[in-house]
Amino acid sequence: MTFSLSLLVWTYVFTFIIASNVAGCHKEFNKEYFYYWYNCGNDSTANGIKQFIYINACAIPCAMTIMYIAIYIKIRVAKNGLNASTRPSANKEIRYLVQTVLICLLIFVEVAGFVFIPFLGAQGYDRFYLNIMLNSIIISNNLVTPIVMLTFNSEVK
Repeated sequence: MTFSLSLLVWTYVFTFIIASNVAGCHKEFNKEYFYYWYNCGNDSTANGIKQFIYINACAIPCAMTIMYIAIYIKIRVAKNGLNASTRPSANKEIRYLVQTVLICLLIFVEVAGFVFIPFLGAQGYDRFYLNIMLNSIIISNNLVTPIVMLTFNSEVK
């Protein structure tokens, strides 16, 4: 089950990357306004792909949050069926919940920053500071998953 789910996710990611590149959608940096954006051209197909990219960027963190909540609920339900000696502790459940909140929150912030920074209309050095903030969020997002896994999961330690 895990292998097939992983294969499905990797297939989706590679298909998405190949399709967006073949269609001509590339992430570019705007030197004048100092932010990243998707350049997909001007035809209707390219605009449709650009809209799909933005929807996809919002849907994946939402799906992750829903899956984490489902896992948390399953752990809570399974806990009720176990006897007291094998019942997982409440601390372990809280650790799973904290992991979920930390990982998903940073992903939401990163996606929101990437999508909405171009619309802020920042001028002068404000654009520079917004870019530093977005880059810091991206770096934090890439660091948070391994740090959370090593901090909260005794199985990984």
